[in-house]
This record gives sequence, C-alpha cells and structure tokens, in this order.
Amino acid sequence: MEALLSLAMPCSWIYNLAKAHPVRVLLIDTVQADEGITKDLVEINLREEDADAVIEFIKDFDHVVNVEITERHKGRLLAIVEVRDCPGCISLATSDVFLLSAHTTEDKRIEWKVAFSNREELDKLIWDMQSTGSDVELVRVSNAIDDGLRLTDRQLKIVEVAFKRGYYDYPKRISIRELARIFGVSTATVSEILRRGQRKIIKEHFEGKKKI
Repeated sequence: MEALLSLAMPCSWIYNLAKAHPVRVLLIDTVQADEGITKDLVEINLREEDADAVIEFIKDFDHVVNVEITERHKGRLLAIVEVRDCPGCISLATSDVFLLSAHTTEDKRIEWKVAFSNREELDKLIWDMQSTGSDVELVRVSNAIDDGLRLTDRQLKIVEVAFKRGYYDYPKRISIRELARIFGVSTATVSEILRRGQRKIIKEHFEGKKKI
C-alpha cells in the first residue's frame, strides 16, 4: 500500500531550511547510520547566490553533525547530511514503512510518499512522529503502489547521478561502490535500483514507439 503524508517537523533541518530560504529540497533517501544518527541524501535546488548561506545554515542547525557536498553546480547541490537525535528522522529510519519519495512544498512543509504492507505500521509511524512534536497530515492512502512505467524520485535520482558521473561510460568513470557511498546505501541496493530503473526506462522507450 502507498500513502502520502504532509509534515511539519521542528526537528528537521529540511523543514527549517525551507522556511528560512527559497529552496526546494528533494530527500532521495534516509538511512540509520548508528544509534541516534541518520544520514540524509538530498538534492537542493536554489538560487546560486544563496548556495553558501544555505550550506552554512545546514551546518549550523542543531541536529546536524556533518555535511558532505558531493556535487555543486549552477543552483543545484547534492549532499549527504548526517543528523543526530532527530526524532522524526529516527522514527522513519527505524519503522517498517519505506520512503518512496520526499520533497519540500510551496507551503513550507515536507511531503512524503511511503509504502507499507500493514496499516498498523503506518499508524505507528504517524503516532511516533506526532508524539515527538511533528505535525503529520495523512493526505491519502492507496490500496496498491502504481508500479507501471513511473520511476520513483529516488530511483530516478540514482539513475541520473549514475549517468552524470559516468557509470554508463566505457570505461566506467564511477563504480557501484562509489555510488553506494554517495547514497549511503549498500552496493546491492544501488545495483538493484539501477537494474529496475534501466528496465523501466527501456520498457517505456520501446513500448512508447509507434508501430510502423
């Protein structure tokens, strides 16, 4: 099953950044690194002249312990942000609910699209986040995930980064291991996402062609 959540998270650097600066943040993935620590892989779209101020804002935020800018180019940042003791982040990373995509919205909130197999798992995540001070609105629930030709934001971003960094070049300019480090996930996870992403793109390409 799939659900769309709208959130205001006082503990989240993403939420506070969106309130303080005219940016759009795409959360590609969040993983639990150690006890009480999570890592966010994000893409930040912003005005180029604001980039330094935005980076400093993230570094100075209370729960942020480390920021690694892995790519910076013309109003676009790709970063890994290490966060300590953010209750909302920990609730998501330790739940049985899976993040499909997440981004900031024009009304300065965060929108999560999540997948789950049991409604109790979703309800528990919502309750956990509300109990730690987050405002969570359940926008909608779908009975099944649309797994047609659409790529999730996370899949699309990983395939895009792999392409731009030269994974599909010959010889390759970046390895699966290096991509896994950038995204803070295992090499097996990156390999599976690339495989699924490639299949969907190829399927869309050929099935979209008109028969002659």
